[in-house]
Amino acid sequence: MGPRGARGPRGLLPRPCHRPLPPHTGDAEERIQQSADFLTHYQTATGRRWSQRQTQDAWAAGLWVRLFNAKKDAAGGGGPQLDLLASQVTERLARAGLLPTR
Repeated sequence: MGPRGARGPRGLLPRPCHRPLPPHTGDAEERIQQSADFLTHYQTATGRRWSQRQTQDAWAAGLWVRLFNAKKDAAGGGGPQLDLLASQVTERLARAGLLPTR
């Protein structure tokens, strides 16, 4: 792709969306809803509906960022990112399609 996007898995989103968003406010449910709203609004703004797999990939990418931030906090002896991850990990794994099916 040209300058508006990236190759590979990141090609799903334009370059500006690869950077983390500002910190969310609210509890775990509100933060997850904010992420879901962002993904929905992005699709609306671009006029492009994602497949289930693409949506799951977007959730997995967001989870990767949460894991990376939690790892940095853990290496520093703790911090808010560990609590944030703990409160959201199950729901984000489910939305990314990464939980085993029953």
